Amino acid sequence: MLPFVFDPENSLPDYRCYHPTKPVTVLHYEMPADELDQISIMVAVSLDQTEMLSRAEDYLWQLQNSGEEAARFYGSLLKAPLPDDWFDTLEVYSAEISLASETDYSAVITCGDSIFPDHLLEMYWNQTRVTDVLLDG
Repeated sequence: MLPFVFDPENSLPDYRCYHPTKPVTVLHYEMPADELDQISIMVAVSLDQTEMLSRAEDYLWQLQNSGEEAARFYGSLLKAPLPDDWFDTLEVYSAEISLASETDYSAVITCGDSIFPDHLLEMYWNQTRVTDVLLDG
């Protein structure tokens, strides 16, 4: 299992916060080792933490390989196909994964891309489907 470290400072009354301690890839972007604190795994305190961290690892793997879903949703939002090199220009700044139950999990991934280089792109995920994309900038 991917090792995680508990973060009491960013934990909430109902959620414990964890960060991976080894590099992970989100949407084809490998997070640098010195930025792993930008990946937050929020696990409901009522759940078995070890089991849910194992599920968080599985979810990270799914997000690593969910580029087509992201591109499909973003392209439909823009009403235009994305450039072929879109993934090459994607830079993930942060990811917050919330595990509220065994079947209720989601993520918010904040990144930058070449289409709107002066904006932040926030992708909202419900399990493995993008539900919204917001541009901030």
